Amino acid sequence: MPPEASIRAITAADFGPLAAMGLDQTIAMRAQAQDMGWVLGNGDEIFGAATAYLTDGTVFLDRLLGSEPAQLQLIDHALAYARWSYAPALTLCAPANADTLLARGFVGIDPDRLTSGLHAAANGRKVLMRRL
Repeated sequence: MPPEASIRAITAADFGPLAAMGLDQTIAMRAQAQDMGWVLGNGDEIFGAATAYLTDGTVFLDRLLGSEPAQLQLIDHALAYARWSYAPALTLCAPANADTLLARGFVGIDPDRLTSGLHAAANGRKVLMRRL
């Protein structure tokens, strides 16, 4: 990933490339409409993407695409967005490399203690949270 890569909001021009990366267009459109979708790229080249929505007061990162370094940059951006929007926490489903996120201050949430919105969003997957 070149050092000049930057994070910007998802645009309609990104829908095709994001679909090729595995992001459903309806999710990209919802994130764009809510100003909660971002791409990490350089010009027309996209290295990663993230979409989020509010659930039970937290910013829930529902899709995260790209290499691990790209995902970590997008998570940092989502943390900044959550702080800016006065959300109390950022939540996401645990990726395979959860140790990296645990080292960055995320903690696992007991599935029996999930709120109804987070329970539905997690769809049986482990949820990680970082309080802000």
